[in-house]
Amino acid sequence: MLIDWRMGPPDGIATLTQLRQLLGSATPPSILVTAFDDSAMWQQAREANFGAVLLKPVTASALHDSLLQVLQGRVAAVAAPPDAPSAGEAALGQHHAGQRVLLVEDNAINQEVAGELLRSASLEVELVADGQQAVALALSRHYDLILMDLQMPVMDGLTAAGSIRRRAETATPIVAMTANAFNEDRAACLDAGMNDHLPKPVDPELLYTKLLRWLPPRKNLAERGAATVDAAGAVPALHDRLAAVEGLDLASALACSGGNCSILTRVLRRFVETYLTGDPALLSADLAPGAPRWHAACHSLRGACSTVGATAVVGPLRAFEQALKNAGDAAELAPAAQALDQSVRALATRIAAALAGRGRPPDARLHWDSRRRWWHRAISSRWRTSLDACAAARPASPWSAAPGR
Repeated sequence: MLIDWRMGPPDGIATLTQLRQLLGSATPPSILVTAFDDSAMWQQAREANFGAVLLKPVTASALHDSLLQVLQGRVAAVAAPPDAPSAGEAALGQHHAGQRVLLVEDNAINQEVAGELLRSASLEVELVADGQQAVALALSRHYDLILMDLQMPVMDGLTAAGSIRRRAETATPIVAMTANAFNEDRAACLDAGMNDHLPKPVDPELLYTKLLRWLPPRKNLAERGAATVDAAGAVPALHDRLAAVEGLDLASALACSGGNCSILTRVLRRFVETYLTGDPALLSADLAPGAPRWHAACHSLRGACSTVGATAVVGPLRAFEQALKNAGDAAELAPAAQALDQSVRALATRIAAALAGRGRPPDARLHWDSRRRWWHRAISSRWRTSLDACAAARPASPWSAAPGR
């Protein structure tokens, strides 16, 4: 949806807020259209969870870039068979196998997904959970590339990237990972010395495109081993059980796992391990101003749910985060926090049952041909190119040139 800001009443912000309350996770991706480029507008657009902001006068290229940005992850095409490496994954395995990537991410589910995607491309991965650890490792060891989350405990990604740039002797490429896709966030990444920006949940093909761009060239790489695939008979049965899980968007989950059912299975198991007993932070009273503990829990949980396709929980989490920002007394939202915890536990229980083979029996009417067509659509690559208008429009920086290019 393209929604003008200065309407009324209600204005564009209020319009999207009301639509989210009515439609929940079924709300289409939305772009705020406005002629007012000021900080207050950007803050309101972020809080309302607009996918992008389009400034007037609208140009064809700006409209094109904005539509690509918000439709990321929603374009499907005919895909390769399950578990077959994509073109980007194959290229990484051929030209960059064995190169070292430092993954800086505090969320366990996102760690699992990103780590598996990197390893499936024959890259060596080292994982840390906050910016302080990332700085320590980056200054003491060699890495070919750093993938850096922005919102983390102890030290955030922007601070860590700035510290690495000031103190490191080599200009290791740093790619930011963030759920915020606004131009000002991209600008902040570039100002901190980062080379590029990767939106979350991570799209596998876009991740591979960024890696191919920024990983330095290397010769005499070891050949990539053959990928291990699931038994042919296991895929349809698992597909049917997971497809029957209420609140789980299997197409989205597969796409975030690069269409690799082995990766998806491991990620879902990690989700179950992490959230089968809920999130303790949601059950604890958060009486501090602004309820920071609830905010942090919701941010992490929403990222995990988006990655595994838990659409039934993502919408309520966004609504709760918005309610926290508007609430005079956060304690009044304790019942809502408990309800979210119950929803997460229930979903994790349903996923656990499906993984264990106790899900709803497959529908006999869903024969193999229809399953195969659905599977191919689900795992298709949804994002083939990356257009970064903001980076292109900014002056060149010492960090903005891809290595060896």
